[in-house]
Amino acid sequence: MEEYLSKKEEGIKVQSCATIEASVVADVSFVAPKNVMIPGFMYDVLYTKAFKVYSNKGSILCLLSFSSTMSVLLAFLIIDKDDYPREDIIITYILRVRAIVLEIYAVLVLVTSD
Repeated sequence: MEEYLSKKEEGIKVQSCATIEASVVADVSFVAPKNVMIPGFMYDVLYTKAFKVYSNKGSILCLLSFSSTMSVLLAFLIIDKDDYPREDIIITYILRVRAIVLEIYAVLVLVTSD
């Protein structure tokens, strides 16, 4: 009401209108059918790349990613490292092994998710 009066005092044309009472809807509850999908899976399907990840193409891309990470580690094991500082070699090994661990973790999360 204060806002109405302050607007009227400012010279703004304010009209009052009839108010309508909204009817209250009773509490609506229902029993979900037994064949309802799991909400986590529905979230994956609707808001993520689940169709790509759970398809054959997604599996091939996941395998390709893991194999390329492994091949980089194996290539680094084979090359001659005499020209590089020892610290750089250690850091590279740590990063490569960590990348492989993350790839394995991603596959485990994918397999164990809804």
